[in-house]
Amino acid sequence: MASSSSLREFLDKLNDDYVSCAICLEQCKKPKILPCLHTFCEDCLEQLVEQTHARRFRCPTCKSMCTSCIGSLKGNHFMVSLIDLVNENREKEAVVLCDVCATNAANHICVDCSKDLCETCINEHRTTLSHQVLTLQECTELKVEKEVSWYSILDHCLKHTNNRLDYFCESCNVDICFECTIIDHRVPQHVHRYAEHKSQSRDDDDIAHETFNALKRKDCMDDNSSVVNSNPIKTRKMAHKEINQRQFVWVSKCGIGSIPRRLLKGDTANIIITTRNKHGIPVMSRQQIIVKVVKPDGSNCDGVLIDNHDGTYTVPVRGEIGGKYVVTMTIRDQHIPGTPVKIVVDQSVVMKIGKQGHGNKEFYFPNQIVVNRKGDFAIADTDNGRLQIVSQTGRYKKTILLPQSMKPTAIAMSNGDKYFTTDASNNEVVVLGNNGVILKSFGNDRLAFPLGIAISPQNSDVYVTNSGCGTIEIYTQEGDFVRSFGSRGNLGGQFSCPYSIAFDSHGVAYVSDSYNHRIQVFSSDSRFLYTFGSIGKNDGQFYYPRGVAIDNDRYVYVTDQENRLQKFDSTGRFIRRIDNVNDHGLNMPTGIAFIGNSPMKIIVVDTNNHCIKIFVP
Repeated sequence: MASSSSLREFLDKLNDDYVSCAICLEQCKKPKILPCLHTFCEDCLEQLVEQTHARRFRCPTCKSMCTSCIGSLKGNHFMVSLIDLVNENREKEAVVLCDVCATNAANHICVDCSKDLCETCINEHRTTLSHQVLTLQECTELKVEKEVSWYSILDHCLKHTNNRLDYFCESCNVDICFECTIIDHRVPQHVHRYAEHKSQSRDDDDIAHETFNALKRKDCMDDNSSVVNSNPIKTRKMAHKEINQRQFVWVSKCGIGSIPRRLLKGDTANIIITTRNKHGIPVMSRQQIIVKVVKPDGSNCDGVLIDNHDGTYTVPVRGEIGGKYVVTMTIRDQHIPGTPVKIVVDQSVVMKIGKQGHGNKEFYFPNQIVVNRKGDFAIADTDNGRLQIVSQTGRYKKTILLPQSMKPTAIAMSNGDKYFTTDASNNEVVVLGNNGVILKSFGNDRLAFPLGIAISPQNSDVYVTNSGCGTIEIYTQEGDFVRSFGSRGNLGGQFSCPYSIAFDSHGVAYVSDSYNHRIQVFSSDSRFLYTFGSIGKNDGQFYYPRGVAIDNDRYVYVTDQENRLQKFDSTGRFIRRIDNVNDHGLNMPTGIAFIGNSPMKIIVVDTNNHCIKIFVP
């Protein structure tokens, strides 16, 4: 005789492959058979004809032409019989048989031993074992009112199922029954006592509740909530199976893993707990695991514990703020070996890429940086006369060699994957393909010591800081001059060595006006809006600002010759300093770029240290 699961699989296959309409993918309703012998719902065929506005239509399956009207097509009576057969057997398959006679449908549940019983077998079961037996209706009511009927099985020994767990073996840290005290837990090898209040099994109730609720959630996700709501027998059997798989664990045998030494601010560490029995074998725990997290600011909270149902548990710890997190994990007030765990969350520099030199992933006074479409860093390695491409993890990818006379200072990238770099030696903009081939150059008739470059998100024009002339020059990407704005001076809209330029998502331009020690802001049509900053070395002031960049939230980041990276809002209000002078020591930082969102990371070109540094704000 076929098992229940194989019958269910057969019925599902029969339903999906033979009695379903290929148009609506549901069971055929009023099935009509076409001349090509394919069958579809009558309503689906009528909608198909309406869409084509013609009497003739093609079979959706084989594309054969059908000239008959829908009303004249014959019904598929064989398919109707198959549909009735499938639905009838599905209803039968949902019936749970009695665990004693295996013949009649079960309509009662034994609360004590979890057996499903029919009307005929319940009296004998009550008389011989003195167990409590409830109807399905009573079980449903108890589940709603108390949610206790599902868990009484935990009061009985897993080995001697008719005996209650009235004793506790202190040697094995496990609840036992009377037979266990004679057979498996004999004195003097074992020390046990009468568990008057069952205090040692208090965790079982929590596990049972969690297990049952998890099964309910799983059933709801699987669109099978009727199993919980209308068939408590099946749900209880699932919960019973899950609970019986759990064992008491030996805390000294448990362990933890996947512990990071350091964590980036905003990232999540997933600590793994492995619970083991006295033989050191991973098992699902019947005891409750308590997780506590103390944050760097001294606040504490309950940690999250995810049961992987294989003897392991995941404890996610998210580094929300910088500093040291302390995570304790205990079972019955005993620390799991290896705890408490201490995780340091970095809130400043998290990676350094490169060093001084002329080889791969070595730099010599680099200046600006851009993130290309692949997410790699393209760095203007100025005094090496080249561009270098490095991955976000610091892996060298390739070098784009430039003519010997070129000194690339700034770099931008178009939507067409072309690199635009300023050449301060030859006073021009050089355009390179993604393969490193020079496509064109322009601007040497107007530019004098160009240091910065950016492409407007509004009109795709190329903006160049003409530092030697105190202007911003605008070109098309083909190299045609459009216009310029600004002049030498210290008034609003005037410049003294404009160094870098960057745009926010609205096309608003921010220019580091280096010798005037300020940032100037212009509208998308180059109208002067406002400035912020003043000369000085205090927070919010500038000392020859160099790099400027704007993130997706319109925060402004500025590097200056005071060797720092500062963060401002879009109006110029100082937020905080990002780098830590005591630990990381920037030396003439210049270019700025961003990667990621959660957390976002800031890439800074540390020019005089000949490297790239990555920060978490």
